Amino acid sequence: MTGNCPVCGETIGRELRGRPRIYCSDTCRSRAHRAKQPKKVMEFNEWLRIGIEHGYCTEQFCNTHAGYPMHDSEEQAWEEGCDPCAHMVRLGSPEDWDVR
Repeated sequence: MTGNCPVCGETIGRELRGRPRIYCSDTCRSRAHRAKQPKKVMEFNEWLRIGIEHGYCTEQFCNTHAGYPMHDSEEQAWEEGCDPCAHMVRLGSPEDWDVR
């Protein structure tokens, strides 16, 4: 019996333990199984914690009272009279920004 793997399309031509194979490999079977699982939506605080832990963003700080943390190269540029840009985003919900 032959057929095609529903994940990758590869031809399947063997039986496994007397039963027809549905997937061409354990990898495709695992991918198909994972695709059937409901997607876990990551909560915001978990997402932010992971970003901080992996160095994608800073810890929270008050830009009004403490200023933003600068890299050494930014501080050097500032001391030399340059005006390095600090790209920032403010985090909140759509209700915070009155987005519709």
